[in-house]
Amino acid sequence: MVVDCCVPVCLQLSVLMYAMRIVRRLVLVCFPVGLLALAKQEPLAIRFHLETQADPTNTFAVPVEMKTRPGSTSISKLAVVSEIDVVEILSFFDARDGSRAVAFRLDSHGTHKLHIDTAQNVGKHLFVFFNGRHITELLIDRAITDGIIVIPRGLTDADIAIIKTRLEPAAKRKREKLDKARDRMGKIRHRPGPETAPAKPPPESPAANPVPEETTAPKNPPAQNPPAQNPPEPPALRPGTPGE
Repeated sequence: MVVDCCVPVCLQLSVLMYAMRIVRRLVLVCFPVGLLALAKQEPLAIRFHLETQADPTNTFAVPVEMKTRPGSTSISKLAVVSEIDVVEILSFFDARDGSRAVAFRLDSHGTHKLHIDTAQNVGKHLFVFFNGRHITELLIDRAITDGIIVIPRGLTDADIAIIKTRLEPAAKRKREKLDKARDRMGKIRHRPGPETAPAKPPPESPAANPVPEETTAPKNPPAQNPPAQNPPEPPALRPGTPGE
């Protein structure tokens, strides 16, 4: 009887141990493959840094050599916009020096940030970095209000391939998410509210219709007797008339 009761338990333990061995083998096979796939994935970092004044006390500024002209300057460590703000890849084209170029459209946050920083720093440069590599710098001649920013030169074919495989799908997903959120907000904004009965007018207060005050004079005054008139005096008698 003891053996018959223990047989199902032993079978369960054996099945459980066999399943654990299978799971362990799958983990040992799939985990290195996943790490290898992550290791093969190319990094992507596009940064636009603003030129700043060279100040030894400024810990947020770093020196950098310029690409478009001889000399060096300082840039801010904090990027104005990055690949996170990109919502659309507008076009790829060839630069005059034989390198590749690309144009981006930024989202609302990046558009506002770029507008503010370019409006306050006209005459300075905007330095472009791709995966930590200084590519070029752009002269700020006006405030950028449309949210379109261009890397006019300095990219390679490998850089363009990374942008197409990494940034373009991410920008498309972000754009679709923003469109869905915009449509949802539009439906909420135009949704009709619950029908309510028309509000009753408030009761009129006594002051609204004042009762006319009664005058002290009676409506039909009694007729007054005319004042008594004195009888006319008799004419004076002149001498020489009969009746003297």
